Amino acid sequence: MKETAKSFFGRTSAGDEVYKYTLENDSGMIVSVISFACAVQSVIVRDRNGSPTDVVLGYDDIEKKAIFFSVLLWADTRTAYGVRSLS
Repeated sequence: MKETAKSFFGRTSAGDEVYKYTLENDSGMIVSVISFACAVQSVIVRDRNGSPTDVVLGYDDIEKKAIFFSVLLWADTRTAYGVRSLS
């Protein structure tokens, strides 16, 4: 492991602090996770030309991340046992 860092990412609407943890290995791969739902915020790897590329749909803002998770949770609760109900 080359480097590990912790930084302040933002606050939830409830006022809870959210931190971003960044890990980097010796090959230059960088992974960032946030403490809100233990979500992966970014994974940066080198493409075939050696350019760093982020391969994860992540948000730079906690409010956008919270809205995204709210939609996912709503959709998840609408699907049970492989059956989708529409109302």
